Amino acid sequence: ACKESERWVPNIVTAPVKEGLGELCAIHLAPADARELIGKRIQEALQNASRVAPLQAVGPTVMEVTREEPWPAKLRPGVTRVDAFTVRCEGESFWQVFHEYYYNRPDMPLPT
Repeated sequence: ACKESERWVPNIVTAPVKEGLGELCAIHLAPADARELIGKRIQEALQNASRVAPLQAVGPTVMEVTREEPWPAKLRPGVTRVDAFTVRCEGESFWQVFHEYYYNRPDMPLPT
């Protein structure tokens, strides 16, 4: 997530506290080390906040998720198969697509 955020948002400050090894597996920093890194990166982010332009996500939005293992044969409504390893959700906004994919509910209220 940190690497992807850094590609999308120039000058963003991230705090990588784990390295993903698979969908359900990661190597984590020790809790004390993770807290220390997060604290340092928060201070850095606050000092550099003016250098980060807001990311404007205009619709419509398409989200594709690729896994190393094939997706199950049956997918939730609103999710379409691109190939054995990739699925796609489409909608009018990022939030609609996010909620459709994660919660199977495109009608959840938007954050304020």
